[in-house]
Amino acid sequence: MGKGNKALFWHSSWLNGSSPKNLAPQLFQKARRKNITVQKALHGNRWIDLVCPLMTGEEIREYVDLWEVIQLQERDVNADDEITWRWTPNGEYTTRSAYRIQFIGRTKTSLFHPIWKAKTEPKCRFFAWLLLQKKILTSDNLTKRGWPQDTLCKLCNSEPETPTHLCKDCIFTRASWDKLISWLGVEILPPSTASNTLMGWWKKCRVRFHKHNKPFFDGIIIYFWWNIWKERNRRTFNHISKSAEEVAFLAKEDVQQFNLTFFLLPTLVSCCLVCCSQILSVFLVRRVVGRSTTVYFSSLSLRCPLLFCWGLFALLFFFLV
Repeated sequence: MGKGNKALFWHSSWLNGSSPKNLAPQLFQKARRKNITVQKALHGNRWIDLVCPLMTGEEIREYVDLWEVIQLQERDVNADDEITWRWTPNGEYTTRSAYRIQFIGRTKTSLFHPIWKAKTEPKCRFFAWLLLQKKILTSDNLTKRGWPQDTLCKLCNSEPETPTHLCKDCIFTRASWDKLISWLGVEILPPSTASNTLMGWWKKCRVRFHKHNKPFFDGIIIYFWWNIWKERNRRTFNHISKSAEEVAFLAKEDVQQFNLTFFLLPTLVSCCLVCCSQILSVFLVRRVVGRSTTVYFSSLSLRCPLLFCWGLFALLFFFLV
C-alpha cells in the first residue's frame, strides 16, 4: 500500500489482507461514495463523514474496530500503490495459482481411486463410483425421493433393497459371485460377510493381489456389480429373470471381451503394421536393388517367424471379421 491513489477504500483488501466492506458490512451498506479511493477517504478522515450518523450499537462497534485497524495500517505516502497477487510468493499472477486456489479447503480422499484405474469401460467405472456413494436408484433411494416402490430386493424377494444388499449381501448375488470367481480361478477371496460395507469388502479382496494385478481384479468386480444391476433392471422393467450362473457368465464375458478389445487387438494391429511395412520393403528392395522378392520374403519369414505369423493372423482376422 502506497499513498492510496489506486486502491478503493471499501473494496480493496488493504487492511492486512481484508477489505473494510468485510470488516464493517453495516457501515458499508450505509456509506456514501462506495468507490472512493483510500487516499481521498483518509484525507481529513473523510470516510467518517460518509458513514455518519451512527444509529445502532452494531454500527458503533464496527466503526470503532475499523478505526483501530486503519490507525495501525502502515502506508508509504510517497509511493504509488502496487497491485500484487497474494497467492504467489513473488506477487505475480499465474494461471496455475489461479487454478489451485479453487481447491482451497477441499478434502482429499483416496476412497475411490481404484475405480478410475480399473480395467473396465468408463460407464461401468462411473456406475461403481455412484454405487460406492450409495447413489444408485435402488428402492430405498427411490423412497427418499417420494417415488412409490416395492421395497423388497428384486433378486431375492426377502430383504429390503439397498445398494449394499443388492451388490454384496443378497443370496442371489453371493451365488453368482461364487460361480464367477470359481470360473476365473480366484477362489482365495474373503466372503462378502467379511465387511459391512462394499468398500470395506472390496479393500479386503484387493489386498490378496499384487499391485500390478489389482486393476484387473477391480475390473472383474465392477463388471460383476454392473451385471447384477442389469439383472435387477431386467426383472423390474422387462419381467425377465436369469439364473445366478447366467449372470456370472455375462460378467465373465464382459471381462473377456474387454481384455480382448483393449489388449489383444492393439497387439495384432501393431504386428500387422510392422509386417506390412516389411512386405513393402521387399518390393522397394526388388525395385531398387533388383533382388528376388521371393528369396527376400522367405528370408524375412525365417528371421522373424513369430512376427510374420502374428502379422498374417492379424491380416486374416481383419479381412474375415
